[in-house]
Amino acid sequence: MKSDLGRRYRRIPLRQVRSLAVDEFQVGRKGRFMTVVIDLESGQILWVAKGRGHDALRKFFRRLRLARAKVKAVACDMSAAYWSAVLQYLPGVDVVFDHFHLTEAGQ
Repeated sequence: MKSDLGRRYRRIPLRQVRSLAVDEFQVGRKGRFMTVVIDLESGQILWVAKGRGHDALRKFFRRLRLARAKVKAVACDMSAAYWSAVLQYLPGVDVVFDHFHLTEAGQ
């Protein structure tokens, strides 16, 4: 199953992507994390990588640049690692802190 998924989703077209969401999720109980990037318009998962922050996004942003995507906005939590990576690789893009994370931070 893993090899089938890898074959089918190895090259997801990125050229038409305009808005993204970036977040992480914990895997297991040992504090291991995965980073996920989602196309906000289609809901399609575009990228999943081990770890979180800048290093987990570097290869994705390279592929996005090579695809010549014209991303307008990226939604993420308030982790400086995520929004600084977004601003480094996508200068001029709007960074949006999603409502869920703003609500959590305000409590």
